[in-house]
Amino acid sequence: MRIEYTNVISQIYPQNEDEKKVLESLYYYYKVAAPGAKYMASHKTYLKTKGKMGWDGMARIITKKGQFLSGLIPTVVQTIEQDYGCPVLLEDKRLINTPTTSNITVPLRDYQLWAIEQATQRTYYDTWWPRGVLKLATGAGKTEIAVAMYQYMNIPSLFLVHKKTLLNQTVERFRKYGIDAGKLGDSARDVKPNGITVSTIQTLSSLVRGEKFDDLGFLQDIQQIFYDEAHLIAATLTEGNQFAKISAMMPGAYARWGLTATPFMRDTFSDSVFEGVTGPLICDITNKYLIDRGFLTPPIVHIMPVNKVKKLPRTYDKAYEVGIILNVQRNKQIIKAIEEAPTPCIILANRVAHIEILQSMAAEKGMDIPILHYKSKTNEREKVLEDVRKNKGRVLCTKIFDEGLDFPSLKSIILGGAGKSEIKQLQRVGRVLRLDNEKDTASVYDFADSTGILKKHFDTRILNWKAEGFRII
Repeated sequence: MRIEYTNVISQIYPQNEDEKKVLESLYYYYKVAAPGAKYMASHKTYLKTKGKMGWDGMARIITKKGQFLSGLIPTVVQTIEQDYGCPVLLEDKRLINTPTTSNITVPLRDYQLWAIEQATQRTYYDTWWPRGVLKLATGAGKTEIAVAMYQYMNIPSLFLVHKKTLLNQTVERFRKYGIDAGKLGDSARDVKPNGITVSTIQTLSSLVRGEKFDDLGFLQDIQQIFYDEAHLIAATLTEGNQFAKISAMMPGAYARWGLTATPFMRDTFSDSVFEGVTGPLICDITNKYLIDRGFLTPPIVHIMPVNKVKKLPRTYDKAYEVGIILNVQRNKQIIKAIEEAPTPCIILANRVAHIEILQSMAAEKGMDIPILHYKSKTNEREKVLEDVRKNKGRVLCTKIFDEGLDFPSLKSIILGGAGKSEIKQLQRVGRVLRLDNEKDTASVYDFADSTGILKKHFDTRILNWKAEGFRII
C-alpha cells in the first residue's frame, strides 16, 4: 500500500485488487458516530424511515477515495500493517524547510525543556516529524513552552485560541519575553507575516465564511501552528469540519502542536479530527508529577455530604433541576463550604439560575458575593476578579472560567455544578493549583450526590480525584 502525505492531507493508493479491498474496509473501519447526530433532523428522518431517507449519523475519517488528515498517519499505518498485514510505503510530499534554529531566552524548568526536545526532535519512519499533542497539566507553563518553541524554531507562526481573554493574555505573554506578537481578533487586525500572530478561531472562521481571503493570505506562509486548549478543536461536527478547513489553508505549516491538559477525552470523531490536525500524544506532564516536584500546590478535596432526593426524575435535565439547582439541602451545604473555604474563593455552578439562588442564600448569611456569567462584560469580569484578588473575597460564576483564568492567589474552588466530565473537572481544579507564596495547600470542595444519575456522576468524579492522586477528606 502506497501513501503520499502532505502537511494537511494524506492519500492512500492501492497497488492491486487486494489492497483495494483493504481501502474499502478502512472506509468502514474508520466510520464513527458524529457528535450531536441524534439531535439533527436528517438523522431523525433516517431513523424514522429505517434508513430509506436522511443521514445515518456517521462521519468518515477516511474517504472512499482514501484521503485522511495527515496527523493520523501513525495510527492509520499501524492499522494497515498490523490489522491487515499489508506493508506500507510512505512518500513524503510535505512542503517543509529546515529551520535555522535560534537560542531560547525564556527561563525554563527541566520538564519544559524536555517537552520541547520531545516535540522538536521527533521523527517518524526516519523522517523529521514535528507535530503532535503536548499534554500539559494546568500550571505547567504551556505558554512559556510555546514561546520557547517559537524562539527555537524561528519560523512564521500562528497561535490559535478560542476566547478573547486568552487572545489578550497570550499576546501579552509573548510581549513579556520581548516578542512583538501580532493580534487577530477582538477588533484587531495586526498580522506579523514573518513573526507570530495570535488569533481567535472565531475570527478566522468568520473571515472564511465571509470569503475575505485577502485577509487570510498570510496563512499560506505559516510554517508552525500552536492550537491552544486543543481538545476543543472538534467539540462538534460543525467545528471539526470548519477547523479542518482552516487547517488546510496552511499547506506550508509542517510544525503543528496541540497544547492541552485534557486531550483525547471526547467522542471518537472529535478525537480523530484532533489527532488528524495535530498528531498523536508526544508528552504527558501530569498534575501529580508537578505536585510531587513542587511546581503545583498540593490540593485537598473536601467532600460535603448530600442527602438522598426523594422521587428524583429519571431524565437528566429534570434530575439536575430537582437534585442540583433547587435542592435546598445541597445548596445549604454549598453555603457552608463558602463560609469555611479559604479566600480568595471561586464558587462554580453550571447555570445562571443556580448562582442567583446561591447569591440570595449567601446574602441571608451576611455575605455579599458578586456573580459573573456569560452575559457579563469583559471589563466587568476583570474588575470583579481584581477586587476578589486584592480583598481576598469570593465570586459566584458559571463555567466561563473553565479555561484561561490566571489566578495564582486563588486558595479555594467550590464545584457546585456536579457533572461527570473529566475534562471540565480537571480544567476547573487547575485554577486553584497554581503556586503562590500565601498558600501551602489548595482547597477543592465537591458534593456527594447520592441519588440516581447524580450519584453515578459523583462516583465518576471521585474516581478522577483518586486517579490524579489528590488527597480526599
